[in-house]
Amino acid sequence: MWAYFTNDTLQKIEMTGNVQAVYYLKNDKKKLQGANIIESASLKIISKEQKINQATFVKKPKGKVIPIKDVNPKEIELKGFSWQINRKPKSVEDLMK
Repeated sequence: MWAYFTNDTLQKIEMTGNVQAVYYLKNDKKKLQGANIIESASLKIISKEQKINQATFVKKPKGKVIPIKDVNPKEIELKGFSWQINRKPKSVEDLMK
């Protein structure tokens, strides 16, 4: 994963190698409609005003949308993901260690 900054503001993230993503879909009234599960060879995210503006899945992405009433938390769990909050950088200096 590569992150690109301008003036200490995140602009772009590029991920390569079996990228997996899960995100929730909302309607115009902000009500949850479903979960979108996608796997791809790479992912490029563009940030604008500290929010995701665009996400592009590259090289034959495979995905499916599951209606919110049918979402099973185990089914949308990212394969092999291990949340390691203790490794989260707390400063820019931490990124250089």
